Amino acid sequence: MDVVGFPKLGLSIPINPVIFSLGPFTVHWYGVLISLGFLLAVVFGLKYAKKQGIEPDIIIDMLLVNVPLAIIGARLYYVVFNLDYYIRNPLDIIRIWEGGLAIYGAVIVVVITVVLMARRKNLNALALFDIAMPYIAMAQGIGRWGNFVNQEAFGGNTDLPWGMTGNVIRAQLLTMSSDNPAIDPEMPVHPTFLYESLWCALIFAFMLWYRKSRKKVDGEVFALYFILYPLGRMFIEGLRTDSLMLGSLRISQVLSFVLVAAASFLLLKLRQKGLKEEQALETVSEYSGLVEQIRQAAPADQADTAGQADTAGQADTAGQADTAGGNTEEKHSDEKSGD
Repeated sequence: MDVVGFPKLGLSIPINPVIFSLGPFTVHWYGVLISLGFLLAVVFGLKYAKKQGIEPDIIIDMLLVNVPLAIIGARLYYVVFNLDYYIRNPLDIIRIWEGGLAIYGAVIVVVITVVLMARRKNLNALALFDIAMPYIAMAQGIGRWGNFVNQEAFGGNTDLPWGMTGNVIRAQLLTMSSDNPAIDPEMPVHPTFLYESLWCALIFAFMLWYRKSRKKVDGEVFALYFILYPLGRMFIEGLRTDSLMLGSLRISQVLSFVLVAAASFLLLKLRQKGLKEEQALETVSEYSGLVEQIRQAAPADQADTAGQADTAGQADTAGQADTAGGNTEEKHSDEKSGD
């Protein structure tokens, strides 16, 4: 039984990474938590997609293809940047229940696959991404607690009140301290899994609000995810002790910077497009209103014209009658005079 503690909070939590074993079959908390996040994302995603008029079968077809590819992409990303270790221990590549799934690897593979599948099915890929992205952030926030159970993805030493420690953490810090004397295995560390989990929860809530209240065109929520998540990840990655490295650079920080820049440009272009469409709709609306006013005014004008015609007609008839009456009286007068 492992133990995770928060010394300044007076907390000590016994943790077993394994839920249960049945013969050679073992169920780990890490896998269960990731699966829970994924399941909730699918349920909420299907529900919202139906409201948008997208058939659930289309989403399910995409999930059947993308879920295994996402796992493969997440693992390959991690393996590639730890290649020296996995060349020496190739069988460990399949041991994903012990950790080592990189979210960026999964996201890159899924984005490419969804774009290709959407094009083949004549679907709007950006609309699909806008449906999925809030729930992906939610799933990430839940899945990060698998890192807590495994006592991984933690940061450097800290004296903050919420600093955490544990038997597995101390063992890893002891190994790291041989290369970095500044690391103290007996001191608490930043619970960076918690930072990212909370950040993902905030992103999830914000994207739901934005999608409902502020979105103008498809793709905005997609772009927002690739601005907000990498922004937080850049900061959190700077605290971690297990970052994937490329020379002296933290790979996640470099990739996060590129994604923020690209997504910011995309969001700007999409917002400009949305404003143009909004202005065009306002112009059409104003024109439609003017046409309607003309239509409403036309019957009144016709009625006035008809009324004037009726009055003129009645006046003409009355004048003719008066003239006829006057002629008759003159005729009678002439007859009397003749008599």
